[in-house]
Amino acid sequence: MFDVCDIHNFVYHIIEKRSDGGSGFAHRFLSPIALTGRPKRFFEDVIRAHSATTKYKFRPIAPTSSGATPSGTVEARARSIIANSSLFEAESLELARNFFTAHTQGAAEGILIVTRFYGGTTNSLRAMIALIKYDNESVLRYARDGGAAGFEEITNALVENPRSVMKCAIIDPSGQGGWDVLVKDRQNERRGIAEYFENFLGVDVVISPEKATKDTVDVTHSWAKSENRIADPVAKAEYQHRAVDFFRTQPQYTLDSFLNYVVGPEQHAEVAELRASLRTFLQENGCSHDFESKPQGLRKAQMKQTLVTSEDVLIVMPNGPRAGNVEGPFDEDGMKVIKIRSATISNR
Repeated sequence: MFDVCDIHNFVYHIIEKRSDGGSGFAHRFLSPIALTGRPKRFFEDVIRAHSATTKYKFRPIAPTSSGATPSGTVEARARSIIANSSLFEAESLELARNFFTAHTQGAAEGILIVTRFYGGTTNSLRAMIALIKYDNESVLRYARDGGAAGFEEITNALVENPRSVMKCAIIDPSGQGGWDVLVKDRQNERRGIAEYFENFLGVDVVISPEKATKDTVDVTHSWAKSENRIADPVAKAEYQHRAVDFFRTQPQYTLDSFLNYVVGPEQHAEVAELRASLRTFLQENGCSHDFESKPQGLRKAQMKQTLVTSEDVLIVMPNGPRAGNVEGPFDEDGMKVIKIRSATISNR
């Protein structure tokens, strides 16, 4: 969370129902204002409260045919504002227009705030941009004068509570913190961010190497369990072990190097089919990007492969079936036979 937040530029634009009674919403674009006193402190508190949220990185964007960087993206406009504060009014207006164009489903009356501020720690402040979507809330004001009790509804009101913020994106294109955008989307708590907002910002979530390591092993385990071409339960456990062993021995994860280690090179049609199957499964479950191997991110349960018989006998293999001298299962008289070779057997 930021220790410091100091707002320098501030503007809000209004989303409201059309006055002619038609469907959809009208948008009113306003000019920047100078925040002071309590409103300034409140919105600085809102930004600080949202500075410990989910981290995202901007997606790579291909240059134009002339080799120039596209200028209409959120990233480009944020960089422009940060580099030259005199562009704040024009660029923040375009950010608002683009947001309103993207925000067509489930829109609610309220305001979109765009602000340029300095944030970070006391010894490391950087210029950043914040986009804050506030939904209108009705507030009741109670009577204070006279002898009669009563209430008056105040519309077009904002509640001074950071949790009333529906969406907040804090943008720092410097990348110094290992992220470009911090996002909180309270209307999409389960997914983390609405798809339209993700595409408007042009971002993908940042996953730590520890979590990526853990997730890749989990996904490989799920794939092996569901892959019908691997009928042998011992073989299924072996694939999970190879996934764990990959992260124990290889410093960097790439999709192809992982497939080579876990499934093998494409020398035979059967192996090629399994590689293609696992590749698709990993890609569909977000495990296709490169990252540093972090075996310390694995849970203890992931380090072991376990077989269970119909009689509830557990065979736990901390180092995989091969290292445990586990063979089988073999069919014998309608039963499954598993062979375990060991120099000694002890009672724990």
